[in-house]
Amino acid sequence: MQLWLDPLVRKTCGDAINAAPGLALTLLKRGHVHDPLRAGARVAGGLQPTAAPGEIAPGLPFDGVVLAASREIQDGGVASRNAADLLRVVAGHLRAAADPFDVDSAVVRAMRGMGMQRRAALALAIASERDDDVECWGGMMGGGGGGGGATGGAGDSPGKAVLECWRLALQAACACGGAEECVRVMRAAAAGAWRDDTPEGGDVGTGPGTSTTAPDGGVAAAAEVALCAPGQMRDGRAAFHWCLRQCHAELGARAPQASLELMRDVASAVRGWHLAKWPMEAAKPGGTAAARAAAGEKMACLNLVQTPEAAERYRKMFGADASW
Repeated sequence: MQLWLDPLVRKTCGDAINAAPGLALTLLKRGHVHDPLRAGARVAGGLQPTAAPGEIAPGLPFDGVVLAASREIQDGGVASRNAADLLRVVAGHLRAAADPFDVDSAVVRAMRGMGMQRRAALALAIASERDDDVECWGGMMGGGGGGGGATGGAGDSPGKAVLECWRLALQAACACGGAEECVRVMRAAAAGAWRDDTPEGGDVGTGPGTSTTAPDGGVAAAAEVALCAPGQMRDGRAAFHWCLRQCHAELGARAPQASLELMRDVASAVRGWHLAKWPMEAAKPGGTAAARAAAGEKMACLNLVQTPEAAERYRKMFGADASW
């Protein structure tokens, strides 16, 4: 299972570890989403296995399972059907937690246990993919056949299972810690880096965090962890800038109370950035003023995550004055 969760191992070994999605699916189907509050409780056959923080079940880290199963489908592995069914089960647990701010939900507690850094990395990975590309992953699967597709119907697209799970996981990753943590997660995703400014020994998964104090009495520089390689995931980062600007929350500032409703549907806001037209498209005859305004905002958000040279290339390719 640990080997399958490692992206480099999956890339190297391919279908040699294809039993892992089926094992993960069995663990989730036979039990229930892991509840940290019940860890160690007596069940038939002994003590309930203890899961680490951030695991949806023992040995199944929430973010690792969602991304590994999704990439299994993207790569067209022989375990794609089990991977799609696994995502449907995870989506079912997320759907059962109707309110992502509900801290009494076991799945929300599991998500919070990952900490804000991992939640931001998961959100950024999801937001960087276009829906119409993901929907084509895995092709079309008919009913029956190998792989244990008990929950997939005839003509069911595994890409749709990915999208449904991603929509719910993205929402939970951002919002499961409340409004203040939601803004911090979105800020980190927009920056493509997590800045750990919690006090030494603090838990980044549960508190808003404050800056540490340097020996000279000033504010110490916080450690920064990259969430993606330089120049990568620009669409995802721009999408979170789009969200933050809609929240009226500039980087480094808290969102106003009025933005809570948007935070409850971050997934739709992220999708809005992908659906917005480019300026060259919005400028065509018949384009509305609203479409042109959204196109300008889309380009402005993308420019925030690009070098000036790249921004100029994009302006020539997709700007309102593009000629091709």
